[in-house]
Amino acid sequence: MNRAHNAVQAQKGLELALKYFSNITIDLIYGTPGLSNEKWQQNVEKALALKIPHLSCYALTIEPQTPLDKLIRQHKKDDVDPEVQSEQFVLLMRWLRAAGYEHYEISNFAQPGFRSRHNSSYWQGKPYAGIGPSAHSFNGTERQWNIANNQQYISAIEKGIRPVGKRSTNPGTAGQ
Repeated sequence: MNRAHNAVQAQKGLELALKYFSNITIDLIYGTPGLSNEKWQQNVEKALALKIPHLSCYALTIEPQTPLDKLIRQHKKDDVDPEVQSEQFVLLMRWLRAAGYEHYEISNFAQPGFRSRHNSSYWQGKPYAGIGPSAHSFNGTERQWNIANNQQYISAIEKGIRPVGKRSTNPGTAGQ
């Protein structure tokens, strides 16, 4: 996935966050080429073992002009299999229901009392702040999203510059 961190670093970061925050969320991606149902279950069980109160779970989409898109077009990586994605989503719903999570939006699951306030604010048109690379914010009249590139984001912060990548005054274009 071309991430700047590995699984061990991600887990350490989550464990640290859980020391200071009671309500965190993580994103899990299913349906990636080569992801077996067994490995998908291990990923979900890791989140459950860490007692993550909110999970956003997305089917992998291949964005044009990304490294993965190029590898797939060159037949160096398998393409996404919609049947596998569908099966992994059904398994996810079963596992999280059994673990006591509420499935309250198509991609969102929460322990009781831990629905995402950010997501709810987004759908209700209320202001919200997004912090971190690629995070989105809305101040009531204008949407903005931060620079997605980690290095550029950090560099901007170090220079005292707000790392805003884009703005839109049209609420219907958030995230586009």
